[in-house]
Amino acid sequence: MSDTQKEKLEILIVDDVKENLIALRALLSRNDLNIVVAMSGQEALELMMKHDFALAMLDIHMPMMNGFELAELMRGINKTKNIPIVFVSAADKDQKYTFKGYEIAPVDFLRKPLAPLPAKSKVNVYLEFHQQKMEIEVQAKLIDELKNSNEELEETIRSLTMKK
Repeated sequence: MSDTQKEKLEILIVDDVKENLIALRALLSRNDLNIVVAMSGQEALELMMKHDFALAMLDIHMPMMNGFELAELMRGINKTKNIPIVFVSAADKDQKYTFKGYEIAPVDFLRKPLAPLPAKSKVNVYLEFHQQKMEIEVQAKLIDELKNSNEELEETIRSLTMKK
């Protein structure tokens, strides 16, 4: 599949501050990426039901449903339970936030204000993992199809040799 034929990967950014969404979208923007934004946990969940996200970047401190609560809900839904999560927070560097995140699921953290190079690098790693996972799934399907074709061929050969 050529690069022009590839579907754009999608990431979700969730933050209740519009300026943060604009800044993060601008920082991560690239041609092969579709960045979807949500300003609340509820909006994010609705978007997750419609899209297949390669990554979710969640602000920790949001009203109504914070990033940790959203992550817990994501882990309880089949469609969203395996989406990698990067928490983004301006909170102090207190370890309690890090431990809270790791209690929910394997995650990563970025601190605001974001340093552009580390933020882009982390996102790129998660997107590369997602692409590799998709390639493995395609290869697994192909192997299954070949296995089924081989079994059908063997069955045909057996039936032909029995008729002789």
